[in-house]
Amino acid sequence: MRIDARILLALLALLPLAAQAQADKKLIDKAEKGDTKAMVLLGRCYQNGAGVPLDSAAALQWFQKAADLGDGTAWCYISKLHIEGSALAKDTARYFAIRQEWADKGCPDAIAALGTAYLCGYGTAPDTAKAIELFQTATKKGSAWGCFGLGRMYLGLDGKKYADEKKGLSLMLKAAKLGDLDAIEMLADLYRLRKDYKKAWQWAEEGMKWGMPYATADAALMLYFGEGKATDEAKAQQMMEMLIDKFPHEDFCFELAGTFFMFTDDPALRDSAKAAAIWKAGDAFGGPRCQLRLGDECLRQGLRDEALGYYAKAAEKESDDWHNGQACLNVGEICLGDADTAQAIRWLRRGADKFEAAQCANRLASIYYTEGSHYNPAEVERYLLMSDRLGDTAALNSLFYLYSESGNSEKAAHTAQTLIDRKRSPGHYLMSTLLWEQGDTAGSTKELEAGAKEKCPFACLLLGKIHQNGAIGGDTNIEKAVGYYRLSNLSEAKYLLANIYLDNELGCKKAKEIAKNEAAGLALLKEAATEGYIDAIYRLGGCYETGSHVDSIDHARALSLYRLLSDNGVAAGDFKVGLYYELGDGGLRSDTAEAIRYYEKAAAQGIGMASCYLGDFYKDGAYLAKDEQRALELFTQAHQQGEAAGTARIGLLRLQQGDTLAALPYLRLAAAHGIGEAAYPVATFYEKGLAGLEANGDSAVAYYLAAYRGGSAPAGVWLGRQLIKEESYEQAAACFATAAQRGSAEGMAGYAVCLKEGLGVAQADPEEAYRLFEQSVRQEKIGQSYYNMGIARINGDGCPEDLNLGRAYLDTAANLGFTAAMVGLGACLLDGTGCLADTAQAIVWLERAADNGNINAVNLLGSVYQEKGDFKNAALYYEKAVAAGSLRGYCRLAYCYEEGLGVVLNSKKALDLYTIAAEHGSAEGMMSTAACYANGVGTEPDLTAAAKWFEQAAEAGEPKAMYYLGTLYENGGEGFAADLKKAKEWYKKAAALDYTPAAVALGRL
Repeated sequence: MRIDARILLALLALLPLAAQAQADKKLIDKAEKGDTKAMVLLGRCYQNGAGVPLDSAAALQWFQKAADLGDGTAWCYISKLHIEGSALAKDTARYFAIRQEWADKGCPDAIAALGTAYLCGYGTAPDTAKAIELFQTATKKGSAWGCFGLGRMYLGLDGKKYADEKKGLSLMLKAAKLGDLDAIEMLADLYRLRKDYKKAWQWAEEGMKWGMPYATADAALMLYFGEGKATDEAKAQQMMEMLIDKFPHEDFCFELAGTFFMFTDDPALRDSAKAAAIWKAGDAFGGPRCQLRLGDECLRQGLRDEALGYYAKAAEKESDDWHNGQACLNVGEICLGDADTAQAIRWLRRGADKFEAAQCANRLASIYYTEGSHYNPAEVERYLLMSDRLGDTAALNSLFYLYSESGNSEKAAHTAQTLIDRKRSPGHYLMSTLLWEQGDTAGSTKELEAGAKEKCPFACLLLGKIHQNGAIGGDTNIEKAVGYYRLSNLSEAKYLLANIYLDNELGCKKAKEIAKNEAAGLALLKEAATEGYIDAIYRLGGCYETGSHVDSIDHARALSLYRLLSDNGVAAGDFKVGLYYELGDGGLRSDTAEAIRYYEKAAAQGIGMASCYLGDFYKDGAYLAKDEQRALELFTQAHQQGEAAGTARIGLLRLQQGDTLAALPYLRLAAAHGIGEAAYPVATFYEKGLAGLEANGDSAVAYYLAAYRGGSAPAGVWLGRQLIKEESYEQAAACFATAAQRGSAEGMAGYAVCLKEGLGVAQADPEEAYRLFEQSVRQEKIGQSYYNMGIARINGDGCPEDLNLGRAYLDTAANLGFTAAMVGLGACLLDGTGCLADTAQAIVWLERAADNGNINAVNLLGSVYQEKGDFKNAALYYEKAVAAGSLRGYCRLAYCYEEGLGVVLNSKKALDLYTIAAEHGSAEGMMSTAACYANGVGTEPDLTAAAKWFEQAAEAGEPKAMYYLGTLYENGGEGFAADLKKAKEWYKKAAALDYTPAAVALGRL
C-alpha cells in the first residue's frame, strides 16, 4: 500500500505493540503440515516481523513452498517480490508473466493481481479500463485482492475519476474481512481521515497485530494529534527508530522518522542532526522521499547546489511517481529561480509527461501563461487538460479562467457546464461569474444557489457575503450568511465567520451564548490562520497581542504570527515586527535600529502607520536626527494614504509649532476619523474660545466625547468630572476607569474616589481605592490622591492606620494646592493628629482653604474662633458660610443669635435660620427647629410643630429625634395628647440604633 506523502507529512507518536502476534505455533504447525493458506500467511508474517523475526528470505521460502503446491495467491506474492526487487531480482516481465499465467488458470487473486499490473503499467501498457474489468471479475469470485483493488478505484485513491466513497468503503471492508492486510491498513487510514477514531483505532490495532507498518503509522498519527488517545512524543521517537530497523526497505519509515525528529513540538526531543542522518540513511537505500527531504533541508540552509543534487536524484527514480514528479517540480522551481526557464520547462515536462505528475503539468501551464517569451495559450490549454485527466479537480477551473480572460465565452461556458455535468460544484460558481459579467444577475444568483446545494465552497462563500452585506438589492441576513460560510469551509469563509462570532454580529445577549460563540470564533480564526489566510493570521496576532478573545496576552505567539506575515512579504507584518523590536516584547530585546528598518519596509509598501512612527522619530529627534520637515513629509505621506493618524500628527505638529490656525483643519479631520488625541485640543479650543473659534460649550462637550471614544485619557477625566457634578456616578466611574486603563494618573485618582465612596460601582472597595491612589502618585504628583491617602491612613480605611503618615500625606496634598487637604491638615493641627497641636498654623491653612472658597474651612474657622471665645470672629465666619449656602453655617449662626454670641441676641432670627436649614434637609436644623418650638424659643411653645420637625429628623435617621418624639408622646402637654403606644414605638426605634436613653425609657415603660 502507498499512502500519499502529503498525508504522511504529519509527525508520529508511538503505540506499543500490545496485541498478540499472529504467527503463533498453531499457524506454523498448519504451514508445516502442508496448508498452503497457512504457508502464505506465514510468509506475510516473516515479511512484516509479526510474531517471527523479519526475514524476507524465509518469507520467500514459504511463498515458494505454497506456490510449488499450486497455490496461485502464493505465486502472486512471489511476482510482487519481482516488482519490489527485494528478495528477488527486479523483473517486471516475470512479474507480469506470473500474474497472467495464474489469471488464465482462473485464480481469483491472480486475476486481481493482473488488474494491478494493468493499472500501474508494470510489464505492460497502462490500461485502467482493463484493470477495473479484472478487479470486478476477481471480486465476483470472492478475491480479497479484487475487493481491495476495486475499492481503491472507487475511493479515488489512484487519482482517477471513479470516486464512489460509499461503494469503495464497502469493498475495502469486505477485503479486510477476507483477510487482506493491505485493506486493514487502508481502513485505519480512511477512518482516521474521516475522524472516526474509534474505528480507525480498531483497524490500526488489527493491522499492527500483523506488523503492518502503515497501520502503525496511522496509530502513531492519532496518538500525536490526540485523536482518541493521549499523546506521547518520546515513545513516538522510539517507534520511528524501531520502524527504521524493522523496515529498511520502506522509504516512508526513514522519511517520517526524520520528520519527527526535525519538527516535533517538544524542543527537548527535537534533533535536526539526527533527522538529517536518518534521511541520509534513507537516501542510501535509494528512497526518493528522503532525497526530497534532504533537498528541502539544504534549500532551507541556503545550500542551493546540494538541494538541486538531491532533487535531481529523486527525479531520476522510477519507483514512486508522485515523489518523482515532486522532485521534478522542485528542480524546475530552482531553475526558475535562476531565471533558466528553458531548463525548468525540461524538468517539468519530464515530471508531467514521464511521471504524469499533475503538479508539474499545472506549473507548466502557469509558465506558458505568465512567462512573456514562453507565452503559449495552446500549451496552457494542453497541460491544464492533462492535469484534469490526471485527476486534478482544479485544472478545469483554471481552464475556465483562461477561456474567460481570452474572451472565449463559448469555451468558458462549455468548461463550466462540463464541471456541472461531472457534478463538480465549482461549475455552478464559475457559470454564475460568467452570467454576472453578461449582466444576468438573476441567472448568476440562481447558479450560486445551485452551487451551494452541491456545497460548492466558492458559491457558498459568495452567497455568505451577499447575505452579510445585503448585496444585489437584498437585505442583510447574518444567520443565512453564517449558514453559507459554514457550508463553504474555505479559509476566507472561516475568517469571515470567525469575525461574526468574535464581534457578536449575531446580537446574542446571553453571556453563555456569547462565550460559546467566542470560543467557536477563535477556533475558526486559528484554522484559517493555520491554512495561511493572511487576514486571519493578522487578526489572530492581534488577539494574542491585546489578550482579546484569548486567555491572556501572549506576545511571543503574536510575534511569531507577525513574523510569518513579514517573511511572506506582507507589509502589515513588517510594521508589527518593527513595533515589537521597538518595544522589546515577545522575547525580543529592544532594538530601535531594527525597528526603524522594518518600519521603512512597511512604509515603502504603503503602511501609513509605519510612516507615522518613522515621522515620530524625526519629530522627537530620537535615534534619528531631529528633522521636523522630514517628519511632516512622512506624516503627509501617511495622510495621503488615508491614515487618519498621519492627519492627526500633522495637526499636532502644527499645534506644537504654535500655528493653531494651520493645525485646526487637520485636527478636525482626524477627529472625524475617531482620533482622540486630535479631538481633545479641538475640544479645548471650543471650551476656551481659541484658534479663532468662539467659546461653545455644546461643541466642546461633543469633541470631548469624540476624544474619549477615540482613546483620549484626558478627555475621559474631563467627562468624569463633569458627570460627577451632574451626579451621573455610574457613567462618571466608567469614564474614570477607562482613563485609568489608558494610563492616566488623574483617571486612576478619579476612579479610586468612586471606589472609596461607592459612587457608580457595584460596591465600595477601600483597599483597591487606596492601591489606585498609590499607583497614581507614583506616576504623577496629584493632590487629590495624596489627600485621600492621608484621610485613609488617619482612619485606617483600606490600609493600616498611621496618623503620622496620614498627616504627612495631607501636608503634601495641601502644598500641592488641594483645598480639601488644607482643611484636613488644619483639622490635624487643631487636634494634634499625627503632629503637635498648633492652632495658629491650623488657622493659616484653614484661611487658605477658605480663601479658595472651601465652605468646610469657613465653618471650621467659625468653630475655632468660637472655642477660643472670639465670638465676633466666629459669627463673621458663620455669616460667610451662610452667604455661601452652607446649612451647617445656618445652624451655627442661628446658635450665635439664640445665645447672643458675637451678635445681638435675637431668638426670632435664630428660629428663622434653623428653619431654613431644616427645610433644606439639615437634620441638625430639624432638631434645633423642633427644640425651639418645644421650648418656645423665638415663638410660642407648640408641641405639635415640635413633633413634626422631630419626626422629619427621625426619618432622616437621627436617633436623638426619635427619643425626643418618645418623650413628647409619653408626657404630652398643652395642645398635644399623650400616646404611650407611639411613645414605645419611637423609643424602640431609637434603642435599635443603640441610643441608651431610649433603652432606659423603654425599660421604664
